[in-house]
Amino acid sequence: PHRGHKFDLLEGGIRVPAIISWPGKISGGESRDQFATGCDWFPTIAELTDTKLPTRKIDGKSLANVIQSKNATSQHGVFCWESGGQNAVRKGNWKLYVDRKRNEFLYDIANDPGETSDLKDKQSDVFADLKNELAKWKSELSSE
Repeated sequence: PHRGHKFDLLEGGIRVPAIISWPGKISGGESRDQFATGCDWFPTIAELTDTKLPTRKIDGKSLANVIQSKNATSQHGVFCWESGGQNAVRKGNWKLYVDRKRNEFLYDIANDPGETSDLKDKQSDVFADLKNELAKWKSELSSE
């Protein structure tokens, strides 16, 4: 049901399942639907093993609370990507996608996981908010 493929910032390119096992620590047979990214594994493993993280900025957020409770919320209020001339921003169920030609799209991932209905005109406030989040993120990147 997801559009896109590897190297796309559409859900078909970035939505990847993760399977974890930790006998005696994590119950089996459960699933989670909270938003997470690959960069979350470093701080997660550090937290679960009581390992101190470096003092530099880390994009990932620990998933320890999500692993321990399926009712926990994602640590990511906002998450931004840039890859291959594309950008994407996730905030809650909303996603801003900017393709390689700089066309912009707004999707409600919860109700449209296939990213088929562009809502930028109907949800102009959400669209503007996510564009601002992307600009802020890019500004932070250039200042580091």
